[in-house]
Amino acid sequence: MQEFELIKSLFLPLSEGRAEAGGFVNDAAVLQVPSGKELVVTSDTLNADVHFFADQDAGAIAHKALRSNISDIIAMGAQPYCYQLCLALPQVEEKWLRSFTSALAADNEKYGVFCSGGDTTSTKGGVSISITAFGLVNQGRSLTRSGAKVGDVILLSGTVGDAYCGLQSLRGELGGVPEACVQRYAIPDPPAALVPLLKNGGVHAGLDISDGLMADIGHIAEASNLHAIIEASKIEFSEEVSHLLASRCVSVQELLCGGDDYQLLLSIAPDSAGQKTRRAITGDRSF
Repeated sequence: MQEFELIKSLFLPLSEGRAEAGGFVNDAAVLQVPSGKELVVTSDTLNADVHFFADQDAGAIAHKALRSNISDIIAMGAQPYCYQLCLALPQVEEKWLRSFTSALAADNEKYGVFCSGGDTTSTKGGVSISITAFGLVNQGRSLTRSGAKVGDVILLSGTVGDAYCGLQSLRGELGGVPEACVQRYAIPDPPAALVPLLKNGGVHAGLDISDGLMADIGHIAEASNLHAIIEASKIEFSEEVSHLLASRCVSVQELLCGGDDYQLLLSIAPDSAGQKTRRAITGDRSF
């Protein structure tokens, strides 16, 4: 199969026949923004041997590229809508592309999105993937980093530190790391199911933890002109990471400063962070 025929056969199905994509025959997509909604847009670029290992499975690379953008969309309180994909390849390998696009197709179904277009090109360097993702949110209801209020409770959507341990293992700098941690680094799982809960007016601010918990809490505190009080003893770690901590293979400080967790960090009014919310989102801190 010729290069352009191969790309067309693998990438066009990712549009799932959506009219907005126009069958990839036009110069651009035409996106529909329903009345009363706003469009949330984010972009991210991942480069081989910088953001992922060049010899990683192509499917895992695709998952991370798309999900890192999906994470930004849901952190704004928006429902993921679609994405543009730009792919720079040193060479066209059918097996690699089939694995890559199969993973994207699986995520299309998981997150309810589709590929609205993009570009493929050649490069003399390593693989480079750029994705621009779009989401829809009710007008005036997007979450920002600057909305936290004095007395808010800080909630986390999951454990932190797993990805850090996985990365250190892949680098050969940390032994005895369970495969589960390696997988959490390779394939993030942003909690898109929480988007309906983020529509609660008591959620004042939020972001996704990609730079590390300490840095990202600092981003909210600085943008909101506040200080955050964090009790390390209340931070929840996974069973795998807890074992590494008990073995003194890693420190709490390393785990809180590591990135790539892609969990949500939310600032919520105390009276809105009831039992139902606490069951849906783990953790309990305060500003």
